[in-house]
Amino acid sequence: MEKVFFSRGHIRATKMHFAVVPGGFVRLKDGHLPDGSIVVDGKWQDGKPRISLHRVVNSSLVKVGRGCPAAVKCAIYEVVKVKLLEMPARMYAFAAEAAWRTIVARNSKE
Repeated sequence: MEKVFFSRGHIRATKMHFAVVPGGFVRLKDGHLPDGSIVVDGKWQDGKPRISLHRVVNSSLVKVGRGCPAAVKCAIYEVVKVKLLEMPARMYAFAAEAAWRTIVARNSKE
């Protein structure tokens, strides 16, 4: 089974691409990702922060979206929000977007 390869991680004021591996570490360097990792892509689009998340399940990337159970989606957004709040202040807008998506996921769960 082929593993997911992560490459070209970066964190800039207008866009970011990084992975959160099990254990809560942010990863920017190239390499294979273990199951349970979360890949975060964010960029500014039309003056708003946009964030997309994928998780590694059975050595393949799965988009965190409508098909994902609400409880799992809420937990993933919460982890990403916490990691973004640990980063420099320019990432707070992306953290706010992740927080908003956490609230929406939590409301859909109820």
